[in-house]
Amino acid sequence: MHLMVEVSKMYYNYGMSQKEIAAQLGVSCGYVSQIMEKARKMGIVEIKVNDLLEDETELERHIIELFGLEKAKIVSKQHMKDGQHLTSEIVREACKYIETIIKSNMTIAYTWGSTVYEISTKMRKRTDIKNVTSIQLCGGTTNLDKKIYVAEISTNIASAYNGTPLFIPLPVLVQSADIKKAIYSDSNMSNILNMSRGADIALFTVGSFGEENVLYRGGYIDNESLQRLIRKDAVGDLCAHFINQYGEVCDRELDERTISIDLDSFAKIKKKVCVATGPNKMKALLGVLRKKYVDVLITDEETAQSILKMS
Repeated sequence: MHLMVEVSKMYYNYGMSQKEIAAQLGVSCGYVSQIMEKARKMGIVEIKVNDLLEDETELERHIIELFGLEKAKIVSKQHMKDGQHLTSEIVREACKYIETIIKSNMTIAYTWGSTVYEISTKMRKRTDIKNVTSIQLCGGTTNLDKKIYVAEISTNIASAYNGTPLFIPLPVLVQSADIKKAIYSDSNMSNILNMSRGADIALFTVGSFGEENVLYRGGYIDNESLQRLIRKDAVGDLCAHFINQYGEVCDRELDERTISIDLDSFAKIKKKVCVATGPNKMKALLGVLRKKYVDVLITDEETAQSILKMS
């Protein structure tokens, strides 16, 4: 019994091949195969196939069809008794989904913020996944009374998947387009900044607009810029690019000073997982959905229903 449990752990938990297990135990591959078969018959190992479409709700199917998504996970109203409970359920769903797609040697690019940080803290430590690289999608901010967890997110993701955290030690918005060009002209910085373009997974949220926006609260845009963005119908930001309700960049002057992945490159990332909730993010969320910047959406029922009414 003990040997069956140990062999099963080696294979399913630690990702070892039957050949590696046989070599470590000093037995034949055939014997290892027999042990594993016996473990399955005795119930020590249970193999379950999860049909990800099985529990799709009508609302999820509607959102998927309307915006051409691969998947939508919408947390129901029963989890909305308080904001903390709702957030924890959304974080749980995000972690559960990432578990289904993460593999060794992948790169995860992310946007900063409290929701993505919470997801990173709840990622299950995997012994079978290795060499996952984590990196920001855009520069960071420092002039805030509320942390956005730029470095912590990268460290947490890399720790969960036995990989390397990378950092962009630059502000998200610089003073001029010339400064940005100079930064990108440095080969070392350019290599790091461009790594997010080759990411396998983008884990992101959208930013709200107005005085709540992180860039405004951090002093990166002033009142004059904010008023200009209002006149240009800005509704929020994606990776620090201010967008309108159709997902289009609406201020080129600011955009030319922004340290971030360009949105054409962002759109090409294989799996873009958006986690966003709340009335202050609905218009920006609708914009990124319309522009096809989302492959997988994780949100709550009230936000999803409001998106449908607005679309």
